[in-house]
Amino acid sequence: MKRKLIKQGGGGMTFYVPKKWLDKKGLKPGDEINVTEDNNKLIIEPEKTKKQKKTINIEIKESRESSIRTLIVIAYRAGFDQISIKYTGKEKDINQIVNNFLIGFDVTKTNKDEYIIESISEPSYDNFENIIQRQFYLLELIIQKIGDTEIEQYVHKVQKYDNFLKRCLSKEIFNTNTKPFLWQFLSNLTQISRACFHFHKDITNKKNKKIKNLIKRLEEMINILKISYLKRDTSQLHKLHNMEQEIVRNERKKLNNNKDALYLHHIYIIARVIYLANSPLTGVLQLRSFKSS
Repeated sequence: MKRKLIKQGGGGMTFYVPKKWLDKKGLKPGDEINVTEDNNKLIIEPEKTKKQKKTINIEIKESRESSIRTLIVIAYRAGFDQISIKYTGKEKDINQIVNNFLIGFDVTKTNKDEYIIESISEPSYDNFENIIQRQFYLLELIIQKIGDTEIEQYVHKVQKYDNFLKRCLSKEIFNTNTKPFLWQFLSNLTQISRACFHFHKDITNKKNKKIKNLIKRLEEMINILKISYLKRDTSQLHKLHNMEQEIVRNERKKLNNNKDALYLHHIYIIARVIYLANSPLTGVLQLRSFKSS
């Protein structure tokens, strides 16, 4: 949006701040804002003020873990600071979900079948980019360990970090122009970890040379995503198209027994999700490039 500069005494100038932005941030006359110089840009941010807690009440009637987890995790991602739960099931169900999938939140039982899940020590939102780098590291570790050791703890970490990153996006800590693409990209990273976990449960012989070579190709695909994101460079992403097709077309002919076919199915699913991450990542990088140009 364009704003005219208005001359003031002493050589300074002012401009009108949009009312819509002021209303969204809850600012009024007399409030202070921070103005930061960033090369040829001025970044305007409101002073950090104590905001009213964002709360939600949830009644859980389903006892299945995945259903309970979905209700709690979505409220967390949406940016709620306090989640009031009414649940007649086991207390350990709620505790396990909070411990495994939420960062900086704790559970308090306030009454029979009633719980409060709230923020007590959330990490700094300034760690957003560092946590995304951590996601790439975990994915590389997960793929390397398929068929060797237990990887569930690493998969849970990926999901936990994913929930926190999406919570940051919901709180609009970052540029909302990239939000739809970045949200989908983060989802793809989590789906990759889940697909690796399912492969890990089925694999019994990682020493198979053909399988080892294919897993190595998956590592290369993840590395392309990582380097592209960190360097903000889309020039290497086209390679994912060829690598995914190579796994589907060429390797299918080589793996002809039943066990190898099952392994190939898992590898193809992982390769496919890595390939699909290429699209939202391209959107993120294009918008960031446009913003900084």
